[in-house]
Amino acid sequence: MFDRDGRVLVENRHSYSISIVREHTKDLNRTVRLLASVIRVDEKHVRDIVDRHRREPAYRPITIVQDASLAQVAAVTARRLDFELPDVVVEEVPTQAVSRNDWPRICSATSARSTTRRSPKTTTSRAATSSVRPASRRSTTRS
Repeated sequence: MFDRDGRVLVENRHSYSISIVREHTKDLNRTVRLLASVIRVDEKHVRDIVDRHRREPAYRPITIVQDASLAQVAAVTARRLDFELPDVVVEEVPTQAVSRNDWPRICSATSARSTTRRSPKTTTSRAATSSVRPASRRSTTRS
């Protein structure tokens, strides 16, 4: 999405998320420890995320990193290929990047656009409305 000056307001891009699938995990502590070291995140932070989602069903993945860097994605993918992290998945997710400085312009442009919409009656051309006559009028003009 561009503004009237051609600057990008919203940009669609792909990002990656890294998640643990507990359903496939044999040793969750080992997975948390190894994943934290591979993606270079504090182990306590990863453990806190896992603990917050403990009551959810085991088949539901726990997202550890949203918008992961390419280095993190490459490191996890390499460990998956070596069967060190078979219970960790990397997913490509469509994302919209919006600059915080552009929010006032996006909101004002959206509100201005919604207030200037025309009703369906004003969009009909005169030629289209003048050629349609009620049936009662036609019967009086023929006689």
